[in-house]
Amino acid sequence: MDGGNERRGGGNWPSSLTVPWGGSSTGPSAIRIEGRVARRPRRAASGWAWRGLGVLAAVAPAVWVMRTASLAGVADLVAGAGPALLLVLAPFPLAMAAQAWGWRTILRAVDTSCPYRPLLRAQLASQAVVFTLPAGSIVAEGVKLTLLDRWCGVRLPEATASVGATRFLLLFSHAFYLATGALVAQRAMHDLSTGLIGGPGLEWLGLGSAIVVLLAALGMAGTFALVSPASALGRAARHAPFAWLRRRARSAVETLERTDGHLRELFRRPGSWLVASGPLFLASWASGCIETALVLHGLGIRVPFADVLALETLLTLARALALFTPAGLGLQDAGYTMFLGACGVPGAATIGLAFSVIKRAKEVVWILIGYALLLRWRPANGKR
Repeated sequence: MDGGNERRGGGNWPSSLTVPWGGSSTGPSAIRIEGRVARRPRRAASGWAWRGLGVLAAVAPAVWVMRTASLAGVADLVAGAGPALLLVLAPFPLAMAAQAWGWRTILRAVDTSCPYRPLLRAQLASQAVVFTLPAGSIVAEGVKLTLLDRWCGVRLPEATASVGATRFLLLFSHAFYLATGALVAQRAMHDLSTGLIGGPGLEWLGLGSAIVVLLAALGMAGTFALVSPASALGRAARHAPFAWLRRRARSAVETLERTDGHLRELFRRPGSWLVASGPLFLASWASGCIETALVLHGLGIRVPFADVLALETLLTLARALALFTPAGLGLQDAGYTMFLGACGVPGAATIGLAFSVIKRAKEVVWILIGYALLLRWRPANGKR
Protein backbone atom coordinates (compact mmCIF):
# COMPACT_ATOMS: atom_id res chain seq x y z
CA MET A 1 0.00 0.00 0.00
CA ASP A 2 1.28 3.43 -0.84
CA GLY A 3 2.09 5.16 2.46
CA GLY A 4 1.45 8.54 0.89
CA ASN A 5 -2.21 7.60 0.45
CA GLU A 6 -2.66 5.94 3.85
CA ARG A 7 -4.75 7.70 6.49
CA ARG A 8 -5.71 6.95 10.10
CA GLY A 9 -8.94 5.31 9.06
CA GLY A 10 -6.99 2.86 6.87
CA GLY A 11 -8.61 4.04 3.60
CA ASN A 12 -6.96 5.12 0.38
CA TRP A 13 -7.49 8.79 -0.46
CA PRO A 14 -6.82 10.32 -3.87
CA SER A 15 -3.82 12.60 -3.97
CA SER A 16 -5.97 15.34 -5.44
CA LEU A 17 -9.65 16.05 -5.41
CA THR A 18 -11.62 18.32 -7.70
CA VAL A 19 -14.94 19.55 -6.40
CA PRO A 20 -17.18 21.50 -8.80
CA TRP A 21 -19.55 24.12 -7.48
CA GLY A 22 -22.40 24.03 -9.92
CA GLY A 23 -20.21 23.60 -13.00
CA SER A 24 -17.86 21.18 -14.74
CA SER A 25 -14.80 19.83 -12.91
CA THR A 26 -12.55 21.56 -15.39
CA GLY A 27 -14.28 24.97 -15.29
CA PRO A 28 -13.31 28.03 -13.31
CA SER A 29 -15.78 27.15 -10.57
CA ALA A 30 -13.92 23.92 -9.67
CA ILE A 31 -11.49 23.79 -6.74
CA ARG A 32 -8.53 21.38 -6.77
CA ILE A 33 -7.04 20.56 -3.39
CA GLU A 34 -4.46 18.15 -2.07
CA GLY A 35 -5.55 15.58 0.51
CA ARG A 36 -8.42 17.53 2.09
CA VAL A 37 -12.06 18.31 1.50
CA ALA A 38 -12.78 21.41 -0.58
CA ARG A 39 -14.79 24.28 0.83
CA ARG A 40 -16.82 26.77 -1.10
CA PRO A 41 -15.01 30.13 -1.38
CA ARG A 42 -16.37 32.62 1.12
CA ARG A 43 -15.58 35.56 -1.15
CA ALA A 44 -18.11 34.42 -3.76
CA ALA A 45 -20.77 33.95 -1.09
CA SER A 46 -20.15 37.38 0.40
CA GLY A 47 -20.29 38.92 -3.08
CA TRP A 48 -23.70 37.42 -3.68
CA ALA A 49 -24.81 38.62 -0.24
CA TRP A 50 -23.86 42.24 -1.07
CA ARG A 51 -25.60 41.99 -4.43
CA GLY A 52 -28.69 40.63 -2.70
CA LEU A 53 -28.71 43.49 -0.21
CA GLY A 54 -28.37 46.00 -3.04
CA VAL A 55 -31.27 44.45 -4.95
CA LEU A 56 -33.41 44.34 -1.80
CA ALA A 57 -32.61 47.99 -0.99
CA ALA A 58 -33.75 48.97 -4.48
CA VAL A 59 -36.76 46.67 -4.92
CA ALA A 60 -38.44 46.97 -1.51
CA PRO A 61 -38.96 50.78 -1.60
CA ALA A 62 -40.03 50.57 -5.26
CA VAL A 63 -42.68 47.96 -4.42
CA TRP A 64 -43.85 50.14 -1.52
CA VAL A 65 -44.25 53.11 -3.89
CA MET A 66 -46.14 51.14 -6.53
CA ARG A 67 -48.53 49.26 -4.26
CA THR A 68 -51.05 52.12 -4.02
CA ALA A 69 -50.19 54.07 -7.19
CA SER A 70 -52.42 54.15 -10.23
CA LEU A 71 -50.38 53.29 -13.31
CA ALA A 72 -53.03 54.82 -15.56
CA GLY A 73 -52.87 57.99 -13.48
CA VAL A 74 -49.07 58.02 -13.82
CA ALA A 75 -49.34 57.78 -17.60
CA ASP A 76 -51.89 60.62 -17.70
CA LEU A 77 -49.71 62.86 -15.52
CA VAL A 78 -46.58 62.30 -17.61
CA ALA A 79 -48.45 62.80 -20.88
CA GLY A 80 -50.20 65.89 -19.56
CA ALA A 81 -46.93 67.54 -18.60
CA GLY A 82 -46.07 67.84 -22.29
CA PRO A 83 -42.98 69.41 -23.87
CA ALA A 84 -42.34 71.53 -20.76
CA LEU A 85 -40.66 68.47 -19.25
CA LEU A 86 -37.81 68.88 -21.73
CA LEU A 87 -36.56 71.61 -19.40
CA VAL A 88 -35.84 68.85 -16.86
CA LEU A 89 -32.92 67.77 -19.05
CA ALA A 90 -31.13 71.11 -18.61
CA PRO A 91 -29.89 71.26 -14.96
CA PHE A 92 -27.82 68.07 -15.13
CA PRO A 93 -25.50 69.08 -18.02
CA LEU A 94 -25.11 72.51 -16.43
CA ALA A 95 -23.96 70.80 -13.22
CA MET A 96 -21.52 68.62 -15.17
CA ALA A 97 -20.25 71.69 -17.03
CA ALA A 98 -19.58 73.45 -13.72
CA GLN A 99 -17.70 70.45 -12.34
CA ALA A 100 -15.67 70.07 -15.52
CA TRP A 101 -14.63 73.73 -15.34
CA GLY A 102 -13.57 73.27 -11.73
CA TRP A 103 -11.67 70.11 -12.72
CA ARG A 104 -9.83 72.08 -15.40
CA THR A 105 -8.81 74.67 -12.78
CA ILE A 106 -7.34 71.90 -10.61
CA LEU A 107 -5.36 70.45 -13.54
CA ARG A 108 -3.90 73.88 -14.20
CA ALA A 109 -2.84 74.05 -10.54
CA VAL A 110 -0.63 70.97 -11.13
CA ASP A 111 0.85 72.51 -14.30
CA THR A 112 -1.20 70.36 -16.66
CA SER A 113 -3.40 71.66 -19.45
CA CYS A 114 -6.41 69.92 -20.93
CA PRO A 115 -9.03 71.38 -23.29
CA TYR A 116 -12.42 71.93 -21.72
CA ARG A 117 -14.50 69.86 -24.15
CA PRO A 118 -12.72 66.53 -23.47
CA LEU A 119 -13.07 67.17 -19.74
CA LEU A 120 -16.79 67.76 -20.12
CA ARG A 121 -17.12 64.56 -22.15
CA ALA A 122 -15.19 62.66 -19.48
CA GLN A 123 -17.46 64.11 -16.80
CA LEU A 124 -20.63 63.06 -18.66
CA ALA A 125 -19.25 59.58 -19.46
CA SER A 126 -18.15 58.88 -15.89
CA GLN A 127 -21.51 60.06 -14.55
CA ALA A 128 -23.21 57.47 -16.75
CA VAL A 129 -21.20 54.87 -14.83
CA VAL A 130 -22.39 56.39 -11.54
CA PHE A 131 -26.01 56.09 -12.68
CA THR A 132 -25.78 52.46 -13.76
CA LEU A 133 -23.42 50.55 -11.46
CA PRO A 134 -23.54 49.67 -7.77
CA ALA A 135 -20.80 51.70 -6.05
CA GLY A 136 -20.64 53.54 -9.36
CA SER A 137 -19.06 56.64 -7.80
CA ILE A 138 -15.99 54.54 -6.95
CA VAL A 139 -15.77 52.91 -10.37
CA ALA A 140 -16.20 56.30 -12.05
CA GLU A 141 -12.94 57.59 -10.55
CA GLY A 142 -11.02 54.90 -12.41
CA VAL A 143 -12.92 55.76 -15.58
CA LYS A 144 -11.84 59.39 -15.22
CA LEU A 145 -8.18 58.40 -14.94
CA THR A 146 -8.43 56.33 -18.11
CA LEU A 147 -10.22 59.05 -20.07
CA LEU A 148 -7.77 61.73 -18.97
CA ASP A 149 -4.99 59.60 -20.45
CA ARG A 150 -6.80 58.64 -23.66
CA TRP A 151 -8.54 61.91 -24.45
CA CYS A 152 -6.21 64.52 -22.97
CA GLY A 153 -2.84 62.81 -22.66
CA VAL A 154 -2.67 63.65 -18.94
CA ARG A 155 -0.11 61.50 -17.12
CA LEU A 156 -1.19 59.27 -14.26
CA PRO A 157 0.33 61.29 -11.35
CA GLU A 158 -1.34 64.53 -12.43
CA ALA A 159 -4.59 62.74 -13.29
CA THR A 160 -4.73 60.96 -9.92
CA ALA A 161 -4.01 64.16 -8.00
CA SER A 162 -6.75 66.02 -9.90
CA VAL A 163 -9.31 63.26 -9.28
CA GLY A 164 -8.40 63.23 -5.58
CA ALA A 165 -8.89 67.00 -5.41
CA THR A 166 -12.27 66.79 -7.15
CA ARG A 167 -13.36 64.10 -4.68
CA PHE A 168 -12.39 66.45 -1.84
CA LEU A 169 -14.32 69.30 -3.45
CA LEU A 170 -17.43 67.14 -3.80
CA LEU A 171 -17.30 66.34 -0.07
CA PHE A 172 -16.42 69.89 0.96
CA SER A 173 -19.17 71.49 -1.15
CA HIS A 174 -21.67 68.82 -0.07
CA ALA A 175 -21.06 69.81 3.55
CA PHE A 176 -21.88 73.44 2.73
CA TYR A 177 -24.93 72.36 0.73
CA LEU A 178 -26.24 70.26 3.64
CA ALA A 179 -25.63 73.11 6.08
CA THR A 180 -27.36 75.61 3.80
CA GLY A 181 -30.38 73.36 3.45
CA ALA A 182 -30.55 72.75 7.20
CA LEU A 183 -30.33 76.47 8.03
CA VAL A 184 -32.21 78.17 5.20
CA ALA A 185 -34.98 75.57 5.09
CA GLN A 186 -35.07 74.87 8.82
CA ARG A 187 -38.79 75.59 9.19
CA ALA A 188 -39.64 73.56 6.08
CA MET A 189 -37.45 70.69 7.30
CA HIS A 190 -39.15 70.83 10.70
CA ASP A 191 -42.58 70.62 9.06
CA LEU A 192 -41.36 67.82 6.80
CA SER A 193 -40.01 65.98 9.83
CA THR A 194 -43.37 66.28 11.58
CA GLY A 195 -45.15 64.86 8.55
CA LEU A 196 -42.71 61.98 8.05
CA ILE A 197 -41.76 60.85 11.56
CA GLY A 198 -44.35 62.61 13.68
CA GLY A 199 -41.98 65.06 15.36
CA PRO A 200 -38.79 67.12 15.03
CA GLY A 201 -35.43 65.59 14.21
CA LEU A 202 -34.74 65.74 10.49
CA GLU A 203 -33.58 69.36 10.69
CA TRP A 204 -30.89 68.31 13.15
CA LEU A 205 -30.03 65.33 11.00
CA GLY A 206 -29.25 67.68 8.12
CA LEU A 207 -27.04 69.91 10.24
CA GLY A 208 -25.30 66.99 11.96
CA SER A 209 -24.64 65.35 8.60
CA ALA A 210 -23.10 68.58 7.33
CA ILE A 211 -20.66 68.55 10.24
CA VAL A 212 -19.74 64.89 9.67
CA VAL A 213 -19.20 65.40 5.92
CA LEU A 214 -17.13 68.54 6.59
CA LEU A 215 -14.91 66.64 9.04
CA ALA A 216 -14.46 63.87 6.47
CA ALA A 217 -13.44 66.43 3.83
CA LEU A 218 -10.98 68.10 6.20
CA GLY A 219 -9.58 64.70 7.14
CA MET A 220 -9.04 63.92 3.46
CA ALA A 221 -7.30 67.28 2.95
CA GLY A 222 -5.04 66.66 5.94
CA THR A 223 -4.16 63.20 4.66
CA PHE A 224 -3.24 64.52 1.24
CA ALA A 225 -1.16 67.34 2.73
CA LEU A 226 0.74 65.40 5.39
CA VAL A 227 0.62 61.63 5.02
CA SER A 228 1.62 60.83 1.40
CA PRO A 229 -1.18 58.26 0.98
CA ALA A 230 -0.19 57.02 -2.49
CA SER A 231 3.36 56.16 -1.40
CA ALA A 232 2.05 54.53 1.78
CA LEU A 233 -0.31 52.40 -0.32
CA GLY A 234 2.60 51.44 -2.57
CA ARG A 235 4.76 50.43 0.41
CA ALA A 236 1.94 48.28 1.76
CA ALA A 237 1.47 46.64 -1.65
CA ARG A 238 5.16 45.68 -1.75
CA HIS A 239 4.45 43.32 1.18
CA ALA A 240 1.28 41.87 -0.33
CA PRO A 241 0.96 38.07 -0.63
CA PHE A 242 0.52 38.32 -4.42
CA ALA A 243 3.67 38.41 -6.54
CA TRP A 244 2.04 40.36 -9.36
CA LEU A 245 0.94 43.07 -6.94
CA ARG A 246 4.44 43.32 -5.45
CA ARG A 247 5.91 43.72 -8.94
CA ARG A 248 3.42 46.43 -9.86
CA ALA A 249 4.10 48.29 -6.62
CA ARG A 250 7.87 48.25 -7.20
CA SER A 251 7.49 49.54 -10.74
CA ALA A 252 5.09 52.31 -9.66
CA VAL A 253 7.23 53.89 -6.94
CA GLU A 254 8.10 56.99 -8.99
CA THR A 255 4.50 57.48 -10.14
CA LEU A 256 3.19 57.24 -6.58
CA GLU A 257 5.78 59.68 -5.25
CA ARG A 258 4.93 62.20 -7.98
CA THR A 259 1.22 61.80 -7.18
CA ASP A 260 1.89 62.57 -3.51
CA GLY A 261 3.99 65.56 -4.53
CA HIS A 262 1.12 67.04 -6.51
CA LEU A 263 -1.36 66.36 -3.69
CA ARG A 264 0.94 68.03 -1.14
CA GLU A 265 1.32 71.02 -3.44
CA LEU A 266 -2.45 71.31 -3.88
CA PHE A 267 -3.48 70.91 -0.26
CA ARG A 268 -0.70 72.84 1.45
CA ARG A 269 -1.49 75.89 -0.69
CA PRO A 270 -5.17 75.45 -1.65
CA GLY A 271 -6.03 79.13 -2.03
CA SER A 272 -6.50 79.87 -5.74
CA TRP A 273 -7.90 76.57 -7.02
CA LEU A 274 -10.19 76.10 -4.02
CA VAL A 275 -11.66 79.60 -4.34
CA ALA A 276 -12.12 79.19 -8.10
CA SER A 277 -13.52 75.63 -8.07
CA GLY A 278 -15.44 75.41 -4.79
CA PRO A 279 -18.43 77.57 -5.85
CA LEU A 280 -18.73 75.59 -9.09
CA PHE A 281 -19.07 72.30 -7.22
CA LEU A 282 -21.52 73.88 -4.78
CA ALA A 283 -23.61 75.07 -7.73
CA SER A 284 -23.63 71.54 -9.12
CA TRP A 285 -25.25 70.30 -5.91
CA ALA A 286 -27.86 73.07 -6.10
CA SER A 287 -28.87 71.96 -9.61
CA GLY A 288 -30.79 69.08 -8.05
CA CYS A 289 -33.19 71.54 -6.39
CA ILE A 290 -33.84 73.28 -9.70
CA GLU A 291 -34.48 69.97 -11.43
CA THR A 292 -36.93 68.84 -8.74
CA ALA A 293 -38.77 72.18 -8.88
CA LEU A 294 -39.09 71.87 -12.68
CA VAL A 295 -40.52 68.35 -12.42
CA LEU A 296 -43.06 69.40 -9.78
CA HIS A 297 -44.04 72.41 -11.87
CA GLY A 298 -44.53 70.22 -14.94
CA LEU A 299 -46.82 67.93 -12.94
CA GLY A 300 -48.84 70.91 -11.71
CA ILE A 301 -47.68 70.64 -8.09
CA ARG A 302 -46.96 73.92 -6.34
CA VAL A 303 -44.57 73.45 -3.44
CA PRO A 304 -42.54 76.23 -1.78
CA PHE A 305 -38.91 76.23 -2.86
CA ALA A 306 -37.83 75.95 0.79
CA ASP A 307 -39.62 72.59 0.94
CA VAL A 308 -37.84 71.47 -2.23
CA LEU A 309 -34.50 72.51 -0.72
CA ALA A 310 -35.28 70.57 2.46
CA LEU A 311 -36.20 67.48 0.45
CA GLU A 312 -33.15 67.55 -1.82
CA THR A 313 -30.83 68.17 1.12
CA LEU A 314 -32.01 64.99 2.79
CA LEU A 315 -32.10 62.93 -0.41
CA THR A 316 -28.52 63.81 -1.40
CA LEU A 317 -27.52 62.35 1.95
CA ALA A 318 -29.64 59.22 1.35
CA ARG A 319 -28.14 58.73 -2.12
CA ALA A 320 -24.62 59.04 -0.71
CA LEU A 321 -25.37 56.41 1.93
CA ALA A 322 -27.05 54.04 -0.58
CA LEU A 323 -23.65 53.15 -2.04
CA PHE A 324 -24.62 49.75 -3.47
CA THR A 325 -27.78 50.84 -5.28
CA PRO A 326 -27.22 52.67 -8.59
CA ALA A 327 -28.28 56.34 -8.25
CA GLY A 328 -30.19 55.55 -5.03
CA LEU A 329 -32.64 53.39 -6.99
CA GLY A 330 -35.77 52.71 -4.96
CA LEU A 331 -34.74 54.75 -1.93
CA GLN A 332 -34.88 58.05 -3.83
CA ASP A 333 -38.24 57.15 -5.37
CA ALA A 334 -39.75 56.29 -2.00
CA GLY A 335 -38.36 59.54 -0.60
CA TYR A 336 -40.18 61.65 -3.17
CA THR A 337 -43.48 59.87 -2.48
CA MET A 338 -43.09 60.30 1.28
CA PHE A 339 -42.28 63.98 0.78
CA LEU A 340 -45.42 64.60 -1.26
CA GLY A 341 -47.51 62.76 1.30
CA ALA A 342 -46.01 64.84 4.12
CA CYS A 343 -46.88 68.01 2.18
CA GLY A 344 -50.52 66.89 2.02
CA VAL A 345 -50.58 66.43 -1.77
CA PRO A 346 -53.65 64.36 -2.80
CA GLY A 347 -52.76 61.13 -4.61
CA ALA A 348 -49.17 61.32 -3.38
CA ALA A 349 -48.36 57.73 -4.40
CA THR A 350 -49.43 58.26 -8.03
CA ILE A 351 -47.81 61.68 -8.32
CA GLY A 352 -44.66 60.40 -6.62
CA LEU A 353 -44.39 57.53 -9.07
CA ALA A 354 -44.92 59.91 -12.01
CA PHE A 355 -42.26 62.16 -10.53
CA SER A 356 -39.82 59.22 -10.29
CA VAL A 357 -40.59 58.10 -13.85
CA ILE A 358 -39.67 61.56 -15.17
CA LYS A 359 -36.51 61.69 -13.04
CA ARG A 360 -35.40 58.23 -14.17
CA ALA A 361 -36.21 59.00 -17.81
CA LYS A 362 -33.91 62.00 -17.55
CA GLU A 363 -31.18 59.75 -16.18
CA VAL A 364 -31.69 57.24 -19.01
CA VAL A 365 -31.21 60.02 -21.58
CA TRP A 366 -27.91 61.09 -20.02
CA ILE A 367 -26.81 57.49 -19.50
CA LEU A 368 -27.21 56.87 -23.25
CA ILE A 369 -25.36 60.08 -24.08
CA GLY A 370 -22.60 59.26 -21.59
CA TYR A 371 -22.00 55.75 -22.90
CA ALA A 372 -22.17 56.99 -26.49
CA LEU A 373 -19.37 59.44 -25.65
CA LEU A 374 -17.45 56.70 -23.88
CA LEU A 375 -17.65 54.25 -26.78
CA ARG A 376 -17.56 56.43 -29.90
CA TRP A 377 -15.60 59.58 -29.27
CA ARG A 378 -12.02 59.20 -30.44
CA PRO A 379 -8.96 61.03 -29.18
CA ALA A 380 -6.85 63.10 -31.50
CA ASN A 381 -4.52 60.20 -32.38
CA GLY A 382 -7.44 58.08 -33.58
CA LYS A 383 -7.03 55.28 -31.03
CA ARG A 384 -9.95 54.09 -28.99
